Amino acid sequence: MESLVWLSDSPTIATGFGRVTRQVLDLLAKRVEGETTCLGWGYRGTAEAAEGLAYTVIPQGDLGSGSDNLPRVLSSRPDAVLVTLGDPLY
Repeated sequence: MESLVWLSDSPTIATGFGRVTRQVLDLLAKRVEGETTCLGWGYRGTAEAAEGLAYTVIPQGDLGSGSDNLPRVLSSRPDAVLVTLGDPLY
């Protein structure tokens, strides 16, 4: 796998999905050959919150979710595998 883009709760927040994101990305970042990136819901971009992580956390967009940044991030990583983790909207 060249690179990975993960879309879910930010690993910097204490939600169930945030905890799963942190645990899984800690493992995957060691195995992905390219860049590992998380588009994090609930993350506003403070550097100290993401300090020490082995992957990049991109803050949620202006409209309130990490998916606001998704087209831009994917266009800059055309070989990326996209993984989403969250509750489906109905």
